[in-house]
Amino acid sequence: MPKTSSRRLRNYERQDFNALLGELKKEKPAEADFQVKTEEKKQPSETAGQKPEKQVFSLYRQRIFSNENVKFIYSKNDRILHEKHCQYVKEISDEELQYSESYLSNMRQCPACAAEAYLRIGAKDPEYTERYKEIFEQCGITLKQLRNMFLVRGMKTRISGNGFLISYKEDTWKIQIVSRNGHVQLLHNNYRVIQDGRRQFVRGFHVQNPNCTDVTFGYALGLIRNYDYSPENAEKHTLRGEDSASGRNKNPAAVPSEERTEEVRKLQEQRDIKEPICQKEPAAKRRWESVKAWFKKYLRKMRFKSIFFIP
Repeated sequence: MPKTSSRRLRNYERQDFNALLGELKKEKPAEADFQVKTEEKKQPSETAGQKPEKQVFSLYRQRIFSNENVKFIYSKNDRILHEKHCQYVKEISDEELQYSESYLSNMRQCPACAAEAYLRIGAKDPEYTERYKEIFEQCGITLKQLRNMFLVRGMKTRISGNGFLISYKEDTWKIQIVSRNGHVQLLHNNYRVIQDGRRQFVRGFHVQNPNCTDVTFGYALGLIRNYDYSPENAEKHTLRGEDSASGRNKNPAAVPSEERTEEVRKLQEQRDIKEPICQKEPAAKRRWESVKAWFKKYLRKMRFKSIFFIP
């Protein structure tokens, strides 16, 4: 190995690197800041896969929501009534939370859950709430009409086909959607008129009248509200039912009955006797008028001959 000469080492000049070290020390904090920022950015992505903590309910709230008899929730401060599963119920604290099994009409109804609340009152099948809401939207049924149906009038409903049934007083009505513009067809339950004008309900429905084949829901609801059967007009319903049985009325209001009162039978017999006479009367009258016209013409001609001595 060649030896370095002492002369060359003596002539070596030592260089100062302090300035370079200072520059390197200044750059290190910037790199550290960059590492901290990248770690902060990584934190959300790392925690994104973690499941959120489950909301813990108090025993008082759990007991209320597990009770199937509880249907309505309200706060004792604002007095706004909510359906039990309304989205705004979770904003009510346990201290203010109150519940009810029946509808409280003296409170304000929350508009967000009004349809569900009214269906809780009048629907016989509340499990089809979403289907009800679809039909209400198609027919343009308002919350005011629903409140009048269920809360004021006490009507009951049940899903049937592409519409629903309405039970009001003694009668059952069927609402069927017939067009895209929300119009409906109104049908009424069939019945027989029996002794003393009472009715016996039978299976099936009929269109209430020819004007009810394509109407708005508001018009149909008005007919349902105003319909009132009474034994005093039983004869009219019975005769209309019999006419429908013979094919003269395609939209009967009632089904004929085998059990009739004596008065109804007499009216039926008179009608059966008079109908053939009424049918022949116009033809006989026309023939008699023609005979009278011929005699008048003949007499006029004979009188003219007698005056002028025409042989």
